[in-house]
Amino acid sequence: MSSIVLELQQAATNDGSAPDELLRKCVVIASKLKVESLSQWAKKELNGYAPQDDLPDYRVVPGHVKAFNPYNGQWLPVLFPEPPPETLKRRRVRQSVAELKALVHKDAGILTMVLPEIVTAALMESAETPTPPVFVISKISIIGILDTVRNLVLDWSLRLEADGILGEGMTFTKEEKERATAKTYNLQNNTGSLSIGDSYSAVQAGSVGPQSHAHDMTLEQVNAGELGDMNMKALSAELSRLRDSMRASATKVEQDIAVGHVAAAEKAAKEGDKPTVLRHLKNVGKWTLDTATKIGVNLASEAIKKASGL
Repeated sequence: MSSIVLELQQAATNDGSAPDELLRKCVVIASKLKVESLSQWAKKELNGYAPQDDLPDYRVVPGHVKAFNPYNGQWLPVLFPEPPPETLKRRRVRQSVAELKALVHKDAGILTMVLPEIVTAALMESAETPTPPVFVISKISIIGILDTVRNLVLDWSLRLEADGILGEGMTFTKEEKERATAKTYNLQNNTGSLSIGDSYSAVQAGSVGPQSHAHDMTLEQVNAGELGDMNMKALSAELSRLRDSMRASATKVEQDIAVGHVAAAEKAAKEGDKPTVLRHLKNVGKWTLDTATKIGVNLASEAIKKASGL
């Protein structure tokens, strides 16, 4: 009968093995050996990290703030008169390994992450960008996360082998379980002290300049299926009512930006473009939802909740 630990080790050294398959085997082994910390780590990598979860260092990635210019089809870097704060140089990546793998296998494009509304508003005002700035990261950074996960699984399987914990089939002996319980298996799953996405200060941006052509592939993807069979024509009509109401009461820059997102979602709904509807409604904020609820546009309220999770 074959060893489940050696099978895991062999799979981890095979570049063709999917990271989610490795992690499922890791969960099985860790659960049978009652190594709870490793089981929880593997499950978080499989399912994605919740907002309240600490992230390991390898999931904090570098990037640049850019804005897309629809007039010439280019991404423009936002330049700062002084070095930007760390929160605008690195961001946390919480998606599951399966989502990350799907992103890096897309043929073309760049990966983007949205910025908090207050930062977006400050950058748009000072840099006069034509569209909301986003945080752009390299696909290499995402590949690095997946490679690190694979290497951590391999390292753990090698340490199990060195400790004489191999398992036959799907079974471990009593002695192997006791040996595993007595050991401390640390995957160096450290978390950095950088607080990403929690605290931002207003940043004055400098000028912007042309950059290479690219297409937007958001890292925080939305699933058009979330809108189900929602009537796009009816949604467009309700978003129009919502936009008029918001525009009449908007007093802050952040609220003006929200009005713009609702207008863009309205146009996309009229064209039947569900992914674009969701992408814009994801950024409208609680004030928009409160306004939608107040004026009784129930379909728009439902779409906002589905898109933003409010």
